[in-house]
Amino acid sequence: MDELNYLLKDIETEVIKTIDDDKYSLDKISTKEEIDNYLLLNAINNNPYANNKEKEVMYEFLDFFNSNPYLDTKKVYSNLVNLKFIRNYNPFSNGISNYNNNDFIISASYHDNRITYYSTPTKAIIGHEVAHAIFDTRSIPDAYVEGVAEIIENKYFKDEDEQDFGAYNKNVAITQATIELIGKDKFLEAISTDNISIIKDALVEVYSFNNNINKETATLYVDDLFKYLSNGLDDANVTKSTAKLFESFYIKGTYDIGKLIRLVNYTSILYYGPDEVNLPYYYFNEEKTLTKH
Repeated sequence: MDELNYLLKDIETEVIKTIDDDKYSLDKISTKEEIDNYLLLNAINNNPYANNKEKEVMYEFLDFFNSNPYLDTKKVYSNLVNLKFIRNYNPFSNGISNYNNNDFIISASYHDNRITYYSTPTKAIIGHEVAHAIFDTRSIPDAYVEGVAEIIENKYFKDEDEQDFGAYNKNVAITQATIELIGKDKFLEAISTDNISIIKDALVEVYSFNNNINKETATLYVDDLFKYLSNGLDDANVTKSTAKLFESFYIKGTYDIGKLIRLVNYTSILYYGPDEVNLPYYYFNEEKTLTKH
């Protein structure tokens, strides 16, 4: 029992260090962005359902919040302070999931501002599900929703040699291919404001320019792409059709060789899978230093 108390005290000390970080001190606040970030820090701290490990993961998002000019702070505050954690697993199972759905092991899920664990959660698993809770989008296809969460899970909560696309390699591929075409800024704005029209309009511009056709015709191709994406990326035939259509967005008009190679790699994953393709991840705020604890 004494060892457990010492362990809990150490964890509490680390959380207090984060809360007391000078960069989040009230004395340092002078802009609206800093006020927003302080409020989100308090939303995490005041969440009555999260344990210290879960709060520590949520603290890791603070720099991302601070660097995101499109963040709906009111919505994110509500999502963070009210986010519930349901621990539906055997704590003595050594991390093995006790939830099996069609032979696919599920570690955790997010729905209705609740994160439910089916196995002992790692920081990476918590980070993936918290990413869903932060954005909590309605208009964005699941193909992008899971792609974004997987990118955040791998880049922010795993060492480079641990990074793995898992079940969402195709989601990551279509997400990063879209970012490559329309730019990180527009994509971030779309998911932060839950406005899929931003992505669609940007893709219309790209398709129209690269294929030298009018925007009305380009809109038809974008609509077809989103019909495929709305069906998910589980069915191999649908995914290959998605890849073939997506290829037409860039193959004729992309003259930047580096970008073309990356887009071909992403499309190849949609066709075949990740085994023979090296897929790099993006930081959404690569110019920022991540919060360290």
